[in-house]
Amino acid sequence: MRGHSPEDDVERLDLHCHTTWSSGFCSPQELVRWASMGDIRTLAITDHHHAEAYLEAADLARTLGVTLIPAIELDCLSNDRRVDLLGYWITPTAPALRAFLARWPSAATQLLGDDATLAWFAAGFGVTIDAAQLRTVAAPRDPSLYDLFVLLVGLGWAPTLGAAFQRWETMRAAGQIPRLHRRYAPVEEGAAAVRAAGGVVSLAHPALVRDDPTVEHLLAERVVDAIEAPYASYWTGGDERNTHYRRLAEQYGVPTSAGSDYHAYPFSPVHLGVEVSAGTLERLRQAGRR
Repeated sequence: MRGHSPEDDVERLDLHCHTTWSSGFCSPQELVRWASMGDIRTLAITDHHHAEAYLEAADLARTLGVTLIPAIELDCLSNDRRVDLLGYWITPTAPALRAFLARWPSAATQLLGDDATLAWFAAGFGVTIDAAQLRTVAAPRDPSLYDLFVLLVGLGWAPTLGAAFQRWETMRAAGQIPRLHRRYAPVEEGAAAVRAAGGVVSLAHPALVRDDPTVEHLLAERVVDAIEAPYASYWTGGDERNTHYRRLAEQYGVPTSAGSDYHAYPFSPVHLGVEVSAGTLERLRQAGRR
């Protein structure tokens, strides 16, 4: 009989990652394959305003020993601050969720699906891009950041995807990429859409809200069921921030979710998978039954 092992005290999972259905650079199948190779037993693909990755990769996940949770990330607003919600164990085809997504396209879809704003955006690159070109590259998906880079490489703006990404980051850091207005759903409406789809609502990367009173309001009013801690993609002070928000979760009596926010960006130091204490996943699942 096997004795207790330290491995019994931890779960290796990732409940926040992206594919080419939104802001990621790998397909749903690629992401599941990498999760299996990294011994990540549970995965939630949280594409912005899209849940199709679950439908695409569910069969492969079962084959490769990965429990795939149907999930989504919603771009929202609270007190004029950007607030992202993670929805877990959703029914991707739920009518209320589909109606929300039709009414509130993701920030990226707004940018990449409109010729006027896209032309303004592309002017910073010195190239001509229109929505029809992007739709052709992306089909059958909505255009994503990955598709924009594929198109830029095809136009000779950069020799490879990696080079295009590096050039993009340099321009972004120098303020040379236009920042355009985008519409965000009220956070209460986003949370209601997730719950109408049978899901659990977690506040994504709370430190990026940059306003703890807003975070605490969402917890106190039970707009969210949980809060993401740990979040592995804070650029600085990750340990301190995650400790702070775990304590805040304890204070308000809510569970935590955990994720890397992995995008498979070229040259990124972020890796797929995080380790959490055993029972984290079940406590999160139970949050939707309170």
